[in-house]
Amino acid sequence: MIYTRLKHIRQKAVDHAAWNKFCFFAFSNEQFMEGVKKVGAKKNKEGKWMLVKIPGGGFLNPKGLPTWHAFWDNWDKYEDAIKKDDEFIINGLIYEYGNYEAALGMGGKANAEAHFPGATKEQKHIAWQRYWKDLEERDIV
Repeated sequence: MIYTRLKHIRQKAVDHAAWNKFCFFAFSNEQFMEGVKKVGAKKNKEGKWMLVKIPGGGFLNPKGLPTWHAFWDNWDKYEDAIKKDDEFIINGLIYEYGNYEAALGMGGKANAEAHFPGATKEQKHIAWQRYWKDLEERDIV
């Protein structure tokens, strides 16, 4: 399986996950208040919203925690099995090199490689060579 396909599958799984009805993302006070209503959040005795912060600016009603943990535990097992494949790792590194514009420097290569902490030196080398070859073939460098 190629890296971009896994990212697509993951997004679809997240979009349809059981915990979605308990979750919202907010980047303004207005969005936050809309989300609070959506998930039926309550305030505690101190007047603070009883919500769990999740990555990416998200909030989760604690009622959704069991389904949240079950989803990610299962997903991690699935993803870990796939990530052992050489071509998957190389393809993923190439994708992330482009995503972080690694050719421009500024730490992009290291940031991209951080997505694959188990990648071998050889896998990184092969991916880097293919990444640059693709840039050259498309007349980008």
